[in-house]
Amino acid sequence: MNEITKDNTCGDLGRVTTILESLEEKVESGKITIREAAIELHKAGWTNYIDIDTTKELLGFNSIGDE
Repeated sequence: MNEITKDNTCGDLGRVTTILESLEEKVESGKITIREAAIELHKAGWTNYIDIDTTKELLGFNSIGDE
């Protein structure tokens, strides 16, 4: 059985990413919009409604034009 190490790796499976890291990468690469990320965070229970401003803060997009 693979053992989880201090740096969030699990043997040869690689690093485990959080939903925030995953969504941030997808928004930055243009695979999804910030609104789609907000919907995903809402579905996952991170927000009570589709909140684009909170999504921007959680993903680290604090200034205008970072989408």
